Amino acid sequence: MDSHQDSEPETSQFVGKDGKLLSAWRHDYKGNCWWCGQPADSGEHKYKKSDLVRDFGKGPWSGKNAVVKVAEGREKGLQSPGSAGLRFAKVLCSTCNSARSQKADLAYVQFSDYVIKQQESILESGCFQWPAIFGRSWRSGRNLVTAYWLKHIGCRLAEGGVEVDPKIIDFLNRPGRIKHVPLRMELGIHEDLVALAEHLKSHGHGSGSFWIGNLKCSFSKSRRRITSVSSHWGLAWLRLTYEWSGEFTKANVNFWDKQICPARFAILGPESIEKNCGLCGEENAEE
Repeated sequence: MDSHQDSEPETSQFVGKDGKLLSAWRHDYKGNCWWCGQPADSGEHKYKKSDLVRDFGKGPWSGKNAVVKVAEGREKGLQSPGSAGLRFAKVLCSTCNSARSQKADLAYVQFSDYVIKQQESILESGCFQWPAIFGRSWRSGRNLVTAYWLKHIGCRLAEGGVEVDPKIIDFLNRPGRIKHVPLRMELGIHEDLVALAEHLKSHGHGSGSFWIGNLKCSFSKSRRRITSVSSHWGLAWLRLTYEWSGEFTKANVNFWDKQICPARFAILGPESIEKNCGLCGEENAEE
């Protein structure tokens, strides 16, 4: 868990010196897959491998082609799309991470390729349509892309020691109705990241970027459990912000209709671009 917020006054019984929730209060998967319960022997990519190869090449990533991951202000060089730093811990089994989620993975690749290829028109209009990506079967395509995101979210939660809600797993088993999945998910266009990509490109650097936010949780000391978690995932300038809460009784998403017009977040100012460009000399990927 990257950070937490208590619903009651803090005590060292629950929180370590680093301010993070102690492992004793996190969910223990006992080495099993969070999806099916079989032994976990596979680490899902935090960012889709096809995205990494498209933006940065097959590797090795070195010299002028160097790719860097940034976490908590620290840089770490990456060698290739298969680098361990680009994967979650082994919280899935091989079957769930391949055969069981293959359709969702393939649908996401189609979605991602479309967003990157059509980014100029999407950014200009502020909208896109699922049928432009998946044709007449757009509902199925949308459901499968959502399943890809829920797989990512499940891995993020499991790695942090948060129990994945059974309704998330129900959707993954049968991608379809989102209504009863207790998540708030919002797609947003972040103008800061658009400007950052242009800034990097103008300075002769690669403009690709992928994002994972800190996993933040609220923990109830009286109930001895995590009550909510939130984070985000990002593809270039497109960001999915998500939150799970034990209090949610239904989903709240902004990408379920035929046409999606993501929330738009304006540039905060030149200092925002400079902050994100702290690795201007060699940044390509950030976590």
